Amino acid sequence: MSRRLTPLLLLSALFAGAFAASEGKPNFSGEWQMDAAKSEFGKFPVPTTIIRNIVQKDPDLTIDTTQRASNGEQTARVHYRTDGGETTNRLASGPAASHAFWDGQTLVIRTTMKGKGDIDVLMEERWDLSPDGKTLTTTSHVETSKGSTTYPSRSTPSPRLSSVRLTG
Repeated sequence: MSRRLTPLLLLSALFAGAFAASEGKPNFSGEWQMDAAKSEFGKFPVPTTIIRNIVQKDPDLTIDTTQRASNGEQTARVHYRTDGGETTNRLASGPAASHAFWDGQTLVIRTTMKGKGDIDVLMEERWDLSPDGKTLTTTSHVETSKGSTTYPSRSTPSPRLSSVRLTG
């Protein structure tokens, strides 16, 4: 009987380890709306609204963003993998290569791309969810040959938000 239990125990240990690796990570799924009063944009013009529809099924993360400003509306859809795998997205400025990974409870997204005038751009976003699940803080750090800036943006659930939860 103990010979039959050994493979079963090994399989159980493997599944428990895989489950524990993703346990407790925030799931950002839902619709989030920028809170302009609690956001800063540094050198960039402040948008009127930013709405992000996020679908997270680790390791896949899809974000549909609508941004409105005085110069009009922009939309974008991007895909990331939270396991560190590289993804390529097509942005208004061209292709962008990204790596997303977990740093504790923080999701980090590092993206390299070309900006206006063929300038190399490195952007790092750090996503943090408040303990009550009601504030998503995205701290963006942008570096180019012309300088760098860091700015936090805070979003709250829109009235149509699906529940935000911890995975596991």
